[in-house]
Amino acid sequence: NETCILSGGSGSNATGTTDVRVTLDTIPRSSFTSTDRLAGKKDFDLSLTKTDGSACYTTTLGSSLAPVVTLSTTSTTAYQSNGIDLNNQATIKSTSNPVYVQILARTGSSDVTGAVVNYSNTATQAKATYDSTANKFYYAAQYSAGAGAIIPEAQNVNAVVTYTITYP
Repeated sequence: NETCILSGGSGSNATGTTDVRVTLDTIPRSSFTSTDRLAGKKDFDLSLTKTDGSACYTTTLGSSLAPVVTLSTTSTTAYQSNGIDLNNQATIKSTSNPVYVQILARTGSSDVTGAVVNYSNTATQAKATYDSTANKFYYAAQYSAGAGAIIPEAQNVNAVVTYTITYP
């Protein structure tokens, strides 16, 4: 009966309502090598709430009734050709030694790995499983040095995705 929105969960590394922000930790350039291309992973969760902040669902939903969140970008220029590395959209950034951001969809709070979200095909992309008991979707974000052996330079990082909530 009412539109639901995603919010940074209580005690989560995500903050905000509707426009949710996740701040990744500052990491040294030495976190990347020619073989270690990912660094700084940070788990976060998102709550599904009404506009007044209360939970959208107060009863446990079966998996066939659970809402689904699909992540997307405004255009294909927002990510690399691999479909998973989000381009750095910060005003001040390195174009010769860039760093990217990846979002991982997790199946629950105990999922420490997650599956990388692919923006090139939203129909088949990995999606976070809705935990109706906790009223949360679980994600993670991490820096990526991309393909090859380039080591990113120190820089500000900003990546943006949009979301769509589908109700079965």
